[in-house]
This record gives sequence, C-alpha cells and structure tokens, in this order.
Amino acid sequence: MPWYPIAAEANIKEETLSVAPVRLTVAAVPNLADADVPQAADLDLWTWDQYELKADVAAKLGLTVGGSGEASYKSRVLVAEFSRSKSVMRPEGQLRYGTAARLIVKVSNFDAKANMTLPFIAAEAQFNRLEASAALRIEGYVGPGAAKQLPKFGSFDVESYVKLMDALNSLTESIGSDVDNIRPVRLWTWAEADDSGKAVDDRLTSAVGTMWALTKIAEGKPLAEAIAHYRDEDDAVAQDAIQATYNHLVASDTEPGRQARARATDLLDGYKARARILF
Repeated sequence: MPWYPIAAEANIKEETLSVAPVRLTVAAVPNLADADVPQAADLDLWTWDQYELKADVAAKLGLTVGGSGEASYKSRVLVAEFSRSKSVMRPEGQLRYGTAARLIVKVSNFDAKANMTLPFIAAEAQFNRLEASAALRIEGYVGPGAAKQLPKFGSFDVESYVKLMDALNSLTESIGSDVDNIRPVRLWTWAEADDSGKAVDDRLTSAVGTMWALTKIAEGKPLAEAIAHYRDEDDAVAQDAIQATYNHLVASDTEPGRQARARATDLLDGYKARARILF
C-alpha cells in the first residue's frame, strides 16, 4: 500500500483515484492537533524522490502548477523532491509530517513513447516538441533565506531546468540543517489499493462505455441514442460512463455541437467503438 504526496494546503476527502494499474482509495485522515505534530528534531526520514502522476490525480492532491488543476489524457505531472519527515500512526490511518522542497513539472501534448524524465522534458520543451510548465514549492519551512534561493524563470526549458535543480539542491541544504525554521506539515497521504476482481472489471467496463460515448459524440449522436444503442442495457457501470462523458463534453441533451464532436474525435485519436452485429 503506497504513500502518495499531497500539498500542505490540499483538502483531501476520501475518494477513489484512478492510478494505473489499480485504483487507490485515498484516506481522508484528519490533520493532527498541533500538540501531536512531530517536532522538527524528530523528523528521522530523509528522502530524495522522483515520481510521475497522472495530471488529474496530481490536481486532486494539490500538486499543481500556477494553481491550475486542468488535466487531459495527454498530460502528466513529474515531481522531484527532497523531504525530511516522520510517519505517525493513528487508529484512523497513517500520516507523514515534515518539510519538503518540491519541483513540480506539468507536461502536455507529448508523444506516448516519450522518455518521461526531467532532462528529456526540458530538452523537448526547448524545441517546442511538447508543452511544459514548472513550479518550485517549499512545504513546512519558514526560513527567511528561502525566497532568495527561488530562481526567476519563464518557460520550462533546459536553462530554467538547470536553475530550478540548482535551487532545489540549495533548498535541500537549508531544510536539512536549519531545524529552527522547520514547521512540519502533512506531506503524504496513505492510499489503499483496490485491486479486487470486481474493481478491475468495473474499471475496464467503464473504459468501454467511455469509448462508446466518445464515438457517438464524434458521430454527432445525442445521449439518448448513445445509451439506447449500447447493447448491454442493464450494465449500470457502462451507462454511468456514457452519461459522465456526455456531461463533460456536451452542454445539453441536444445533438453534440461542432466543438464537442471535434474534441471527441481528438480524444479518440483515430480509434472508435463499434458494436458487433449478432444474428
């Protein structure tokens, strides 16, 4: 069962997030009372991490760039971070408190076969082969010198990547040694994997329903027709996925407009769903 990072200000509610290859139920464990938060001197776990999250998951966990949580199927969030933390056990779940310096990079419109590492992303962004934006975030540290260590940069490219990594390394030294200015905050949340057979079946069925809905939207069919022509009329999971997809792309129960049809076509990326005719 993995830990997942959260921003200190994120308001996490218990919910299921889609994180391939399984779904994760993120625990809505309340924050500790101030008296129970670990002291700076007690932060005994020193970690350097680099990880990748789907953009919608990162947004729900508060790991956004520029305050934007907008996500698409062609976007990912990469994070490089140094942290000092301590795990705390509670009857309702586990918490990890501490301080961290996090470099967060959101990547969009990349090739599916792209090498998702920060140096590669910076180089590709330099030549406009993908879109990337970045933020450097400090959690749980109030040292006045931190502001001077934040570099000025515009777009994310090779030059700004070097500046940001230099700043991250410098901040690592600060939060690693300046105990007096550490104010531990909640850094990570605990997630339970739901990999039961039914959960997997539901997830795959939902994907089929979404594919069907996108195909029908691209064809200009209204919701009622998409549901009526879906062969398994008793499949509530697929029906919900069809409804949700129409709600997201089509403003009303009328036929999809030009913009909705174009977006569905783009999301399908050359694929489409087709019902098999049974005799």
